[in-house]
Amino acid sequence: MDLSPKNGQPFPPGSVQNTGHNPNVPPGNHHHQPPPPIAPGFQAIVCACQKLYPEQQNPLQLSTIVKYWLGGTDPLDYITVYSNNQEDSCYPHWHYVTCGLTDLHGDGRVHPPAASPIASSGYGFELTFRLRRREELVPPSWPVKVMQKIAKYVFETDNSLVPGDHITWADSLGASTVLKHLLVSEDSQLLPVTPGPLGSFRFLQLTCCTESELKAVQRWNGPGVLRLLQSS
Repeated sequence: MDLSPKNGQPFPPGSVQNTGHNPNVPPGNHHHQPPPPIAPGFQAIVCACQKLYPEQQNPLQLSTIVKYWLGGTDPLDYITVYSNNQEDSCYPHWHYVTCGLTDLHGDGRVHPPAASPIASSGYGFELTFRLRRREELVPPSWPVKVMQKIAKYVFETDNSLVPGDHITWADSLGASTVLKHLLVSEDSQLLPVTPGPLGSFRFLQLTCCTESELKAVQRWNGPGVLRLLQSS
């Protein structure tokens, strides 16, 4: 993946830009050609995020070098990262949001079109991840790799994710040697998009936990323990 920011790609509402979702645009000089409109499914994700982050019109956007629908191996077209410093958050953190588990394009190149605006778009969810912000100026890249691997699993097995699921992770999660699991829950700040331009979807958040924390979630009140983990 290309982990560099996409320069000059602001996302003001109603803007027109080429996000790479139109493979019919030939390479070369396009100064005399109007750029194609942004993909409607991608715009739906952007609009949902801008309700939470209206001041961040140009967030860091990580893009796959070769899109999945052009033969690439990474199923997520983009992962956008916002800086969350809001008062209702427990601490400043990076907020990662995927783009690609839902239908971004509406032309069947990746996902079959939804039967209606209230039917599921693609797999019906996008993933999010929150990582406490330290002194770094650029968000760490390891959550991006984790999210791409989980998306690849969903695409290859056709198994979806729902709140309450947990994922056992064989590799290290960041620099930790004790975080071995990921819990799945509804993102507490990003609201579901329903109906949507290409179908409905919600945002599912991944939260790292230890073996003992996973047992506590399974044994006691899962959502309650998860809220404690997210605030610690």
